[in-house]
Amino acid sequence: GRIEQAVELMEKNKNLLRFRTTLNAFSERLRVINRNITLVRMDEKMDSFDKRKRLDANLKLRRDVGRQLDKLLQQIREQ
Repeated sequence: GRIEQAVELMEKNKNLLRFRTTLNAFSERLRVINRNITLVRMDEKMDSFDKRKRLDANLKLRRDVGRQLDKLLQQIREQ
């Protein structure tokens, strides 16, 4: 019943499942970057110059990771 259905579904989506680890890594990386952005914004002791510098760096990193993820998702869709 359900096991055979799961195996069949896995076989059908084998190509997509091979990207799962990579997609999870992207998700974790974006989560960490977003957390860092939140921590910088909440830091009351950091002066505005340092905040801007750190925020800019984290936002650039998030954009770069997002672009990489977008390329990967395009590859997945093309398969």
